[in-house]
Amino acid sequence: MTPSDPLVGGLKLQFEGASSSSGSSGGADTSGGAATMPRRLGASTKIASADEGVGGDGDGNSIDDIVSRYVTEGFVYTGHASVTDEGPSGERPSGFVSSLPPPGSTADGAAAGREVPPTPQRLDIRAVRVSTDGAVYVESLPLTVDLTNLPASGQTETKVVDGLAAAAAAATAGSGVDVGDLRRLLQGQAQQQQRQQQVSEPRSADDLSLLSSDDDDGAGGDDGSGSGDHRRSLLGVPRRRRLVDDAYRADVRVWPHNVIGQLTYRLNNRRFVCSGTWVSPYDVLTAAHCVFDIGTNVESRNFVFEPGKIGYVAPLGSFNHSHFTFYRAEYPRADGGGVNYFDIALIRMRTPSPSYMGLKYSCDQIDYPKTQTCGYLQDSGNFQQCDDCYFTSNGCNPGVQSINWCYTVGGQSGAPIYDLTDHHILGALSGGFDDPSFADFSFWTPIDALHFTSLTRWMWQPGDESRSPAPPPPPPRTTCSDEEWGSLRLAGGATSAIGRAEVCYDGLWGLVCSSRSHSAANAAVLCRQLGYDSAGLVPDSIYWPQNPRQVSWLEPGCGGGEDSLDDCEMFQGSTWEPGPIYCPSVLAVSCWDNDTATATPLLPTARDVYPCASEGAVRLRDSDNLDWGRVEFCHAGQWGSICHDGWDDQEATVVCRQLGYPYGTALKGRLAGGSSPPGPEGMEIWLQQVNCSGSEASLADCPRLVPIGSTVCSHRADAGAACSRAKPAAPGVPPVTTPRCSEPGALRLVGRQDGGGGTVGRLEVCYTGAWGAVCEPGFSDYEASVACRQMGYAKGRVMPTDPDPAQPIWMSGVRCDLATNIAGVWPTRLTACGFWGMEDVGCPYRAVAGLQCTNRTTFKSMTETCSKEEALRLRGGPSDGTGRLEVCRGGQWGTFCRDNFSDQMAAVACRQMGYVTGDLVGKGLAPRGDPDSRVWSDALDCRGDEDRLTECPPADGYTAYCATHANDVGVRCLASLSPPAAPEGSKTTGAFACDTTGQLRLMDGIGRTVYDRGLVQVCLYGRWGTVCAKGFGNDAARVACRNFGFVSGIVVPSSLPTNYWSLTVRQPVNMVNVSCKGGEERLASCEYDVYDVSCTHL
Repeated sequence: MTPSDPLVGGLKLQFEGASSSSGSSGGADTSGGAATMPRRLGASTKIASADEGVGGDGDGNSIDDIVSRYVTEGFVYTGHASVTDEGPSGERPSGFVSSLPPPGSTADGAAAGREVPPTPQRLDIRAVRVSTDGAVYVESLPLTVDLTNLPASGQTETKVVDGLAAAAAAATAGSGVDVGDLRRLLQGQAQQQQRQQQVSEPRSADDLSLLSSDDDDGAGGDDGSGSGDHRRSLLGVPRRRRLVDDAYRADVRVWPHNVIGQLTYRLNNRRFVCSGTWVSPYDVLTAAHCVFDIGTNVESRNFVFEPGKIGYVAPLGSFNHSHFTFYRAEYPRADGGGVNYFDIALIRMRTPSPSYMGLKYSCDQIDYPKTQTCGYLQDSGNFQQCDDCYFTSNGCNPGVQSINWCYTVGGQSGAPIYDLTDHHILGALSGGFDDPSFADFSFWTPIDALHFTSLTRWMWQPGDESRSPAPPPPPPRTTCSDEEWGSLRLAGGATSAIGRAEVCYDGLWGLVCSSRSHSAANAAVLCRQLGYDSAGLVPDSIYWPQNPRQVSWLEPGCGGGEDSLDDCEMFQGSTWEPGPIYCPSVLAVSCWDNDTATATPLLPTARDVYPCASEGAVRLRDSDNLDWGRVEFCHAGQWGSICHDGWDDQEATVVCRQLGYPYGTALKGRLAGGSSPPGPEGMEIWLQQVNCSGSEASLADCPRLVPIGSTVCSHRADAGAACSRAKPAAPGVPPVTTPRCSEPGALRLVGRQDGGGGTVGRLEVCYTGAWGAVCEPGFSDYEASVACRQMGYAKGRVMPTDPDPAQPIWMSGVRCDLATNIAGVWPTRLTACGFWGMEDVGCPYRAVAGLQCTNRTTFKSMTETCSKEEALRLRGGPSDGTGRLEVCRGGQWGTFCRDNFSDQMAAVACRQMGYVTGDLVGKGLAPRGDPDSRVWSDALDCRGDEDRLTECPPADGYTAYCATHANDVGVRCLASLSPPAAPEGSKTTGAFACDTTGQLRLMDGIGRTVYDRGLVQVCLYGRWGTVCAKGFGNDAARVACRNFGFVSGIVVPSSLPTNYWSLTVRQPVNMVNVSCKGGEERLASCEYDVYDVSCTHL
């Protein structure tokens, strides 16, 4: 990311008439910067008509209004930008950066791990503000920031409101300042700025215009166009995330998902979307490239912010903005620098939100082990998707880019990443990498000391509402006419199909009330009366009347089959005639037509809907069997789940004993690739770090390392258990026997002194209080050096080691070449590199990394000696039969080069070591050998039935050569040609195991069994699998629904992206090309195939 030259790429500001909406800059060039004033067109002249979409700031758009609009806040008008009704495009660079590139550096240098100089210690930060009419304002006096003297930490308020209330009334418009005074103030500021420029080195007049900034922030990966994903598929590089399906749909009715929303643009809103988050009553945080394109100098104008959006319904309302603010860093000319625009912005909304998330930073904290990001994925049907991950801040070094593996794709730009301990935002998503090799990583604009200082300068403060530039939209009228008597309406929602139910009587719109037991039936009848097919409930607190004195007229008690509320029984003696009644709960409804809309019905999510009676009781839920599922614990009269941190077979045994089973194995949550079903987001998570010995009579008797109710987890980490009458054939999650640790991201070496002043051993990292290993494939000497420096050594290299079978593997795919490399400054920790984990890892054969760390200039050789020539052995694998193949030659153990090493050679090698047969493991997946040992390049012509490798003749015409141990041979040896028989009485457990062939089930988007609508899965061959949508018509749907006890059914389109792939990617596709006549009793009775190359989860 090269700092921009201030003389290049200036904004072509428009000073006349209507602005272009073509998406490209079309105005005249400006050479006067902030000192340039628009041509006087007369007091009544308008610039950018307010009739277009949202319109301009303020009540008037005369030249005086525009020039003086933000003068009292220190902003100078510089001209008009082009405006567009489209969202950001991923097909062109945005011109914004997510970190502060030092002068003379390049983005490629930082990304490739090359050393770059540190950032300057002093910067000028200047804000840019853009209003809805395209008027651009630049802060007249920059804020000079001493990066060495900023506070070490800071945070803003987080305010939680369960179920957003209707937007509060905005303050009155206008500031009451005389225009003449504003012009005099403007002139004085311009003169002051001129004096400041004369003191310092002369600056071009273009310096105050918006300047283009070269950058490679990967807007194409995550900006909303989807071009990044398209590139990946063209290049044949799949996202590794598909190995573990833990991206999930959020329940937007509960905190914090109800303050995260979608930026929806007037044009191409199905193509270009972004995400944002309420961070104050009036401010939404997002990525700057979502609202402005510096590369083309175009403002995205007519967007709305829709928090908690569900499909095409915005139950929390649609919010319009008045302006947005972003800012830039200006390097002193003496340092040879330029200008960089940060990819972070604050959008000022016209109406407030009562609930929002705070911002925070700490220069002393780099690792945040429990974080979550949520946003609106492009082409996801407008549903919020989330992922849980490990976030590493930049330690308040603005030249460092925060990188992690959180699952992000197009549409999520601007999404927050926040700490689950307090729901404070740590950064905003900027994008992904263009290089498909790094497609699994995303980078963020972190909330550090610099950004926190800059953002909080322009965030809303109490009293700011008096300067609100526009009046709030008029509330729904409260009176009704005689002609409207008896009519119904839904008020307070984004459309006429959603909101609180009101009825006209006696000249007033009054509330329709409802008790919880009748709400669903009342909603169905009301929507039917309004002409809709279907109905769902929304939280009544969202649409509680703005006027607390609003009258309540009716409390119906419908059965659900009536055609109108007239046909329903009325409670509290209410009819169409008497006066007001008491209203304990407002009926709030969402209506839609099944054949046209994709709205998702809502149910109440108060945290009192999971009542229990016996304190300390446990139960298993959300599986296809009574003997396995998510473990729920009863506390304070409510069922809650248990975080799987520290959860192993000892805890599962106690749970199963409490339920009457003699045996139990632990199930991890989806976050760790386990099969425990996630609980509903409205449910409490009561327990974390339960520490049973295995002998307790109940889970309540076990010690707990975290106080009950003080958990820091999401439901993707819900613990589960599989109970059985027979002893399990294999452990589920064995207990961890290593000592506990306390600092997330801390490292240690478990081994011995190397005899030369250094240490050699297995590398371990701390997470959730337990030491875990680091996956070795792909872990190079560069990563080893970073890890050793973190532990206080001068340098390091990768060494072979053996895994601990009972130890978890916390990190894999570590890529320190992605991290910014500032000599002596960064990276200071291994977790600051790009990596995969902490729980969501892919580590074939459990090959773990070992290191040798030293403070000396050279490493002491650790090559092992041997005595039996041509002897073979396996090392570094998870078991005796799998690992790196080593050979004894010349009195030392060495390895084989994999080039031309065949499966026949692997089978012979295994037979030589006493096994029946064997084969090669994947290339590059075997743990590497000792770097000081020999790599033998044997090319043998084995048939496969020889007893020793020495019996194989050399292969004619084949040569092999490996200069390093990166391509060592690994083999997997088998002691038998057939798998062992399963123990009597045992059964397969897991997310996809089933017993009854032909049985069907319906699943929702996060793996829960549902009743009447969902993804069809069928039990065949002992596994739950999906049914391919290709050829699956309404005849097949009728047969399937008959299986569930319904008379009929229809095919409904999936509301999740790519046919629920995030839920089912690891499942088999059991049925394809299903052809039913409609009269069959079971889907398995229809004609179908079991394989079709075109039927995949994608």
